[in-house]
Amino acid sequence: MSQLGRILEKIVAHFKPRQLRPAKMKDTFNVLTATASDLQKKLTAGDISSVQIVQQYLAQIEKHNDYLRAVLELSPHAQDMALELDRERTAGKVRGPLHGIPVLLKDNIAVSSDFGLKTTSGSFALIESIPKGNATVVDQLLKAGMIILGKANLSEFANFKGSDIQPGWSPRGGQTQSAYVRGGLVPDGTILGHSSPGGSSTGCAVGLSAGFAPLALGTETDGSLITPANRAALYAMRPTQGLIPQGGVIPITNILDTVGPMSKSVEDLANLMTVIVDPSHPNVPKSGYAGALTKTWDGIRVGFLDPGTFFFAPDIIKPNQNATTQMETEIRAAYQKIKTHLPQAQENVSYVTLDDLEYKGKDILSTLMMNDFKNDIENYLGGLATSKVKTLEDIIQFNEDHKDKELPPAYPNQDALESALSTANQLSLSEREESIRWMRQAGGPNGIDKYLKQYGVDVIIGPADCECTEPPAAAGYPVATMPLSTLDLNGRPFGVSAVVSAHQEELLIKVMSAWEATFPPRSVPPMLRSAATSAI
Repeated sequence: MSQLGRILEKIVAHFKPRQLRPAKMKDTFNVLTATASDLQKKLTAGDISSVQIVQQYLAQIEKHNDYLRAVLELSPHAQDMALELDRERTAGKVRGPLHGIPVLLKDNIAVSSDFGLKTTSGSFALIESIPKGNATVVDQLLKAGMIILGKANLSEFANFKGSDIQPGWSPRGGQTQSAYVRGGLVPDGTILGHSSPGGSSTGCAVGLSAGFAPLALGTETDGSLITPANRAALYAMRPTQGLIPQGGVIPITNILDTVGPMSKSVEDLANLMTVIVDPSHPNVPKSGYAGALTKTWDGIRVGFLDPGTFFFAPDIIKPNQNATTQMETEIRAAYQKIKTHLPQAQENVSYVTLDDLEYKGKDILSTLMMNDFKNDIENYLGGLATSKVKTLEDIIQFNEDHKDKELPPAYPNQDALESALSTANQLSLSEREESIRWMRQAGGPNGIDKYLKQYGVDVIIGPADCECTEPPAAAGYPVATMPLSTLDLNGRPFGVSAVVSAHQEELLIKVMSAWEATFPPRSVPPMLRSAATSAI
C-alpha cells in the first residue's frame, strides 16, 4: 500500500461515517456557478468547511443524478477526507489553492480500493477488478489536498467498444443526459446530434455543469474532453502528449491518450493543471500556470477559422439550418469582438484537414488505435491486483456471456473491440514507429506549425463543433475549448476551440483567460437554476 493509502486508511479508521453528522451550514453557495477559487475564499475566511462543501455537492447529486446519470458512484470516504483536511486547515496547514476542494474522476482513471470506488471504464467486465494503487494523477490530487468525490460516467471504454453507440452511454451508468438540452437526448441517426452531451468524458462535463463538483479530470484520445466540455459550457484542455502522467489510466493507445482538466473558470483550470502535470517535465513552469492568467489579448497573435467552413460532417451531426446559422453568426461576432482588441487578427486561416492525416489511404489515428489497443489494454489488465478478465478476448467473451447488460437491444455490437482484436499488431515494430513518426510530423510541423507560421499567429481559434481536435491528437499538441452561447433550438451550449504548438499550455491559458475576460459569464442550466442556492 502506498504512503497515501496508509494515511487514508488511518483517516477512515478514526473517523467512521456514523460520526459525521450533517453540520449546520455557516454559509451556502450556488453549486451551478461556484468555482474552486470561490470556495477556497470562503474556506480561508472560515465561512464554510470542506465537509459542508462535500455535503452540498452530495445533496445536488442526490437530487439530479437519477436523470442526468453523470456520476457512477460516490466515495463513501469523501466526508472523512474533508474532515481531515478541515482539521489540517484549522492547524494552519493549507497545501495549496485546491486544499479541501472536491473533484470528480472519469471512470477510466484508477483509484485504490481504499476509496471504496471501482475503476471499470463503464464496463461490467471490470466490475471486480482491483488496481494495485492509484493512478499517478490521483496521488498528485491527494498530495494537493483534494477530495475524491466519486467516479463519473463515460462512454464505455472511452468510446472504443462499438459503432453507433451514443456518447455518454455505459452499461454500468446508462445514458448520461445534458443538463441543458430541453427534452433530453433525441437520437437522430448521427453520433453527435444537437441533443447529444458528447463524449467520452461525458459524466465529468455534465457533472460539473449540473453542480455536482467544481472540478473534474477526464481523458482524451481525440475529442473526448473538448466535445463534452463544449456542450456543457466549460473550459477544458487536452495538454501536450506526455505532460500529464498516464500511469493507472485505462488506455485506448498510450501514444494518443492523455488526462486533462475540466473547470468552470480558467483560474481553476490553471490551478488544476499545476497539480496534475509531471513536475519533472522540463516544459512545466516552476511557479505553476496561474501566472498566465493575464486577462488580456495583448501580445497574442490570433488566427480564426471560418465557422462556415469548419464544422462536423452531416454523418456526425445531423444539420439543422437554424442551429448552423446561429453558431456561425455568433462565432463570427465573437471574432469581431476580439478584433476590437486585436485589429491585426487573421481571419479565414487554413488548417489541417482529415485528408492530410491519411497514411497509405487510411486514417492514421484509427490505424494506430486498432493496432495498439490489445497490447495496451492487456498491459493495464496485467498490472491489476485482481481481474477476472486478462485479455481482450476475455472482454469480448464476457460481453457475449452477459448480453443483457453489455450488449442490450439498443447497442448490440462490439465491433470496435472485435476489429481491434483482428487487427492487433498488424504493424511490425518498424512500421509502427514509422507510422507514429509520420503522424506526429503530419499533425505538427507539416500541419499546425505550418499554418501558425504561414499566418504569423500563435493560436488558431475555430468552432468547437468540428473535427479540429484530430490534428492536435495526431501531433500530440494542446487544444482547449471555451464557452460562448447556447442554441435557441434546444438550449445546448456551444463554443470555440483553440490550438497552439507543442508545450504552449501557458499561452493557451493566456488565450482562455483573455476570452473569459472578454465575454459574458458561462451559462448555467436553466432547468436546474431555480433549485440552486443564490449565494456566490
